[in-house]
Amino acid sequence: MNDNRYYQQLDQRTYYSAITCLLVFVVVHTFEGYYFQAIAGLLSTALITMLARRVSRTSQYDETNTLRLASWLSLLMMLCFTVWANTMGATYFIFPLMLSACIIFPKETALKLGIFAAIVTTIIAHRWLNSADMFRYCTSQILTMSVGYIYASVIERNELMLQQLANTDPLTQTLNRHELYRRLTHSLANCRRHQQPSCLIMIDIDHFKAINDTHGHLTGDSVLIEVCRVIEQRIRETDLLFRYGGEEFALLLPQENLIKTTSIAEDLRNKIAAHDFPKGIKLTISLGVAETHQDDNDQTLLNRADTALYQAKNKRNQVIALEYNANTELSPA
Repeated sequence: MNDNRYYQQLDQRTYYSAITCLLVFVVVHTFEGYYFQAIAGLLSTALITMLARRVSRTSQYDETNTLRLASWLSLLMMLCFTVWANTMGATYFIFPLMLSACIIFPKETALKLGIFAAIVTTIIAHRWLNSADMFRYCTSQILTMSVGYIYASVIERNELMLQQLANTDPLTQTLNRHELYRRLTHSLANCRRHQQPSCLIMIDIDHFKAINDTHGHLTGDSVLIEVCRVIEQRIRETDLLFRYGGEEFALLLPQENLIKTTSIAEDLRNKIAAHDFPKGIKLTISLGVAETHQDDNDQTLLNRADTALYQAKNKRNQVIALEYNANTELSPA
């Protein structure tokens, strides 16, 4: 399951949970005779249902907090109605709502929502609470948000660590092949949606096996790390370097055209050829360049760049760029 589909299903479960909670409020308010609150709850339920249907029908889904925020605020609105109409017992529902914000939203957003909810419900609940109860209520809110924020911070830190381990090559500390596929999907979506081309460079170190055979694998590893360092010194911060496998790398240049990228590839080729590597080793690289097209998918783009690399490797120390051809024929740029 890709990341977008995972977050799509997560949001669907969030919406359906919110709908269930709101329907409970609607039923309770109806039996107690609070018809205005019941109507407001039905309107909120209808809004969240529309959002849930939109998520389920969207094929290209971008993760966003906007739709979740609408659901959460609808629950807060129903809670405020309940606190206003009923007794102080309804105020205790604020605590699970605060904790839910720390689970659903990023920690900074959750903190702001928690503070907002605490202020609003405290103002409304003032009519039911004496000074001692108000102190306990405010203190409990502070403790609840503190625990929720600490929990969200720990989860976020662990997620970042796991993501780095999953997406980073342990030797060169560049991004790995799995992350390349994910970033290609994103770049192709931007190409189709905003007509912003990106380019992919496939890079292979010429005669790398001879380096391992002559100097050993530890030296070979040092050469791989040094090659990555030279490349990273030349590219922009927005450009992404991946280890594709062995001595082969991929370089993704967002919002760059084929002509400019070919020039960058030539510059990289020259810098590697002029660089002094460990133990006085001199080496060259071959590069294949391809530009995204709105009819591309990740495999067609990779195949085109890989074909260009294959042609470059036939001569070694070369840059070959291939353009997209609507008839599936690849022609030199």
